[in-house]
Amino acid sequence: MFQARVLMVVASLAALAACKKEAPPPAPVAPPAPVAAEPPPPAPLTELAPMEIPDSAPPVAVVPGKPAGTAGTIAANVARCCAALKTQAAASAGTVEGGMMAGAATQCSSVAAQVAKNPNAPEITVLRNLLQGRPVPAVCKF
Repeated sequence: MFQARVLMVVASLAALAACKKEAPPPAPVAPPAPVAAEPPPPAPLTELAPMEIPDSAPPVAVVPGKPAGTAGTIAANVARCCAALKTQAAASAGTVEGGMMAGAATQCSSVAAQVAKNPNAPEITVLRNLLQGRPVPAVCKF
């Protein structure tokens, strides 16, 4: 019985080996993608209107001896923002926003010192990013 099974397996394998197998047909070659003649023209530029400062903003304190728009004015704006942040943090103490405002007010004080020296201080960007999307006083929209 065992010999019959072995003989049957060997005969089956020999029959399979003797069969001629056909090679699979070659895969169809896709035609090359068409080349675009020219890219579309760019969209026209949009004219931007000048930004208006709201009337609700408190007046800017001008530092004597420095013209408006210099480090003295920017530092004064940042200092006013720091004071407003401290007031808002005290008003909402014990909440998550109050904690965030207290941290922002602390960081704001160090940023105000840097901006007084250099109106283009990179530290002001950190403060802007910290306050972005938060309910901050209007004076802090610089």
